[in-house]
Amino acid sequence: MIGIEFGDCDGGGVVEYGVEYSGVSGPDGVSVTAGDEIIWASDASIVVNGFQICYADAANGGGIYVESDFSNLLLVNTSILDNSATRYGGGLYNDGGATELQHSVIKNNAASSGGLDVYFAAGTFDAVNLTIPNIGDSEVETFDGESAQGAVCTSACSSGTTGRCQTSTAATNCHVNCHCEDCPSGSASSVWGSVTEDDCALCGVGLISEQGARTCSGCASGRFATDNASDMSGGLISVVAEGGTTCNPCPAGYFSASTSSIVCQACSAGTASQTGDANCSSCAAGYYSSSASSECYECEPGKYSEVESSRCVVCATGFDSKAGSESCNLAAEEYYLNPSDNSLVNNCPAHATCVGGLFAPVPLKGYWVDRSSYDYASKVFACNRLTCKGGDANLSCWSMDAYNNDDICDIDDDDLVCSRGAYGPLCGACESGYIFQGQDNDCVSCETSKLNVIIIISLVCFLLVLSALMVCLPTSAYPRPIESLLHVLYSVESGSLKVLWATYQIITSIRWNLDVKFPPPFSHMFVALSVFSFDSLSLECIHGSANRYFFTVYAWSIIPFIFAFLLLLLFLFRYGMLLKRGMNNEQQIKTTLINQHIWFFLLLSYIVLPPVTMKQLESLDCIHLNDLSFLRQDTSINCKSKSYLHFQLSILLLFLCYQLIPLTWFVLLYLKKDLLNPSKGKHPLNNDLEAEMAERDNHPSLASIRFLFEDYKCDKWWFEVLEMYRRMLFVGILPLTSSVSATRACFGCILAIMSLVYFREEEPYRYQATNGLAYVAQFTILLTFYGALSIETGVMLDFGLSSTGVGIFLFIVNLVVISGVIYVTFHRYKNMKQINTWRKALSESEIMILNDVMSKEGLQLSQEDHVALPTKRKKGKGPEENSEKILSQYLLSSEDVVMTKKVGAGAFGEVFRGTCQG
Repeated sequence: MIGIEFGDCDGGGVVEYGVEYSGVSGPDGVSVTAGDEIIWASDASIVVNGFQICYADAANGGGIYVESDFSNLLLVNTSILDNSATRYGGGLYNDGGATELQHSVIKNNAASSGGLDVYFAAGTFDAVNLTIPNIGDSEVETFDGESAQGAVCTSACSSGTTGRCQTSTAATNCHVNCHCEDCPSGSASSVWGSVTEDDCALCGVGLISEQGARTCSGCASGRFATDNASDMSGGLISVVAEGGTTCNPCPAGYFSASTSSIVCQACSAGTASQTGDANCSSCAAGYYSSSASSECYECEPGKYSEVESSRCVVCATGFDSKAGSESCNLAAEEYYLNPSDNSLVNNCPAHATCVGGLFAPVPLKGYWVDRSSYDYASKVFACNRLTCKGGDANLSCWSMDAYNNDDICDIDDDDLVCSRGAYGPLCGACESGYIFQGQDNDCVSCETSKLNVIIIISLVCFLLVLSALMVCLPTSAYPRPIESLLHVLYSVESGSLKVLWATYQIITSIRWNLDVKFPPPFSHMFVALSVFSFDSLSLECIHGSANRYFFTVYAWSIIPFIFAFLLLLLFLFRYGMLLKRGMNNEQQIKTTLINQHIWFFLLLSYIVLPPVTMKQLESLDCIHLNDLSFLRQDTSINCKSKSYLHFQLSILLLFLCYQLIPLTWFVLLYLKKDLLNPSKGKHPLNNDLEAEMAERDNHPSLASIRFLFEDYKCDKWWFEVLEMYRRMLFVGILPLTSSVSATRACFGCILAIMSLVYFREEEPYRYQATNGLAYVAQFTILLTFYGALSIETGVMLDFGLSSTGVGIFLFIVNLVVISGVIYVTFHRYKNMKQINTWRKALSESEIMILNDVMSKEGLQLSQEDHVALPTKRKKGKGPEENSEKILSQYLLSSEDVVMTKKVGAGAFGEVFRGTCQG
């Protein structure tokens, strides 16, 4: 038997379409070769069993050529189909020897000269159970040849069929007449010559056959045997034990692992199968299924599963997952993954939003995080300025990977969290070309701030010029409109102005003290009030980008000295002009000139000392962020750098220089304390106090330092020094007391209460109206600090107040001081205008008497004489006697005086105009 397996004729065989095949060995070691013919057999006995020989061609014997000296060829269960010969024997050419065919098929072959299927030239030929074309009632010539010896043709119905055939013997021709029918589906016949259908055996359990089958075959795995081609139930509806006709695939969700199955099994939970699967596939991690599932379903977000799971498990609190996850490795909303251990989650920090997943906390507007490392993701810091815009612009930049990979986010860290023009920790530094504006609490373009600088400088110059005009020249020297304006300005009591200036200088410092943003409309008012602290000066824009903050602080510290030097040059110029003119009253003019310039020096120091001190102390205030130290006013500056340490030493020296100014004031006042306080604390009566202050004010040796004491009572000659230190304590020292803004606000409230008590008890100002204004001003400071504290701590919400309500309240409160100054000024202006009217209505002698009465000069009255003249003449003793004493000093008798009109009032009573009849 030749050991070769053949495929179907459509693609198998020893040779296909003339392809050469060689090297096939028979059982006796005889070589079977292929040339033009498919098999060339010679000099041996050979058995060909189970072959399909097709689509070959040759001159003789397209399929097989048997040579004349070949001894014996046996073809068993062999099919010779669709071969061709250009001469004889399309299927087989027998040229000698004995050829025998058993249970074989020779058909559909072709030959040009003769013997379409077989050409018998010589030898013997036996055909048993030979199938020839068109089996049935017709006769087909299948053998042809010139001679034949002992050719015997017998036939019967082939395996898989039943019926009867006629047997024929001829010398050269074999005629077979058969009538065969196929075995029905579900049965098979493996033998030749079956006569009746009963000879077709029913297929066993799990076996099937088609019509005309020789044998029954088992269904492959993944299929089941049935007698219904449309049955897709997997054998679950009806079981066909025997006589199956078809193998149908197991439905989805079922399987059959073995062959010859009659029932498919359901897939267990956690597995699934498709139609015709031999086995169920396990669901991957992140998927699940119930029993008899055709597919594995993806776990929903927020759930997970392991391999071959029947359900998905909900993630633990704080964790989340994507769809189809094998574990909960994401953070849930309002949580974020722990930087040290990603298997843990943390609650979202305050003032940030957490979207979960692999994203870090995203700071809200007004807050900042250090993006240098994911370890700092939980530390959300409140910004001192309005430069922190929050991080909602680009969420992808807030992933964990974006912290360590700059390629993920194409936005710079500063641009991501800071507004335009700002950068650095807490967005607390302004880029080149930008400047921080205190009233806006933001970095603004230098181009925008130029207008503010021009306005402030123009206002300061105007005030300086106006002050110079008021001090240096009498009002009568100016045109009428300017004279009227100066009269109004003269009506402004300097003590009230000092209260106004000190109050709003303290209030405008609260923004830096507490890092608080006031709500409108007070925030808009705050912008206007910032002129008291000169916040709009854009000195940073003058310098380049490198160390410009250092330059700004140096400029703030040095510019006042430059102004002082210019005042000195102006004094020298005016003094030289005076010497050149050589006037008669030269000494008096010199004294006046010196006094004027000392007054300007004192005014300059009074105005600039608190804001300069604030700038200097701001430059010493460092904050600590994530183990690093930065300057709060410019976080691009590292407080531990060498350049900053050198700068710090220089500013401390300048700070000490400025602190010598109030001490110098005190020394100047202390040296004149006897003149400043003649009563030395004996507390004289009110009339004596007025006289004492008038004497102090007019003393020539005190004229140069009048700015420091003229607004206060005699025993409070030192108060200007105390007030200066109080202002510097509020604007400069208070911010250094604590790193917590709410704590600083509490300290501010305490200082405001202490000031309020002091002004109420001591009343240091010479005029009662000014004391009342100062007392109210302390309430304004206290309420502003408390308003800031309520904003910082959220206390206002506990009382049901909105931020706008707080802003309106603070706006009204801060109008009180301005309104008080306007009221006092209007009242003084009205009185001064009335006095000027009286002066115009009186003669020179009457003015002299009026001045004597108003100032007490020339009158030597005892204590009991300090009464006013009555408006009507009364009999008896009392005020009338005192009036007579006053008149008698001017050699007048009260009987001869008729009072006609009231013209004024002084420290000792009312003054009337009258006529003398004596």
